[in-house]
Amino acid sequence: MSLRYGLLRAVKDADFADDGTTSTEVVTNGLTLAALVFPVGWVTASVTFTASVDGTNFFAVNDAANSLVTVTSAEASQYIGLVPDVYRGISRFKLVSASGQSGGPLSVQCVLID
Repeated sequence: MSLRYGLLRAVKDADFADDGTTSTEVVTNGLTLAALVFPVGWVTASVTFTASVDGTNFFAVNDAANSLVTVTSAEASQYIGLVPDVYRGISRFKLVSASGQSGGPLSVQCVLID
């Protein structure tokens, strides 16, 4: 049995200010996060996610086992595929870096599928 995930529909930027730890909000428009592309200047750090239904209140994203969803040690110039089912239904999110991103502003590309 093979799994089929959706087709690439959009790439949106999550922007980090110089020394910032939290990105700007990414609005998915009904699409699902499937991958992150980290830029050349990215300082190696783990990344977590916050999500919102109203664009005002953001909460940590946990999986079904109530574990914080984390991309461990994301490095510069890296494409990291994600498990789309974890992000399905999230309409707005932000990335949270464990380290301040110096040399910014920096943009992490968020790959969205249907």
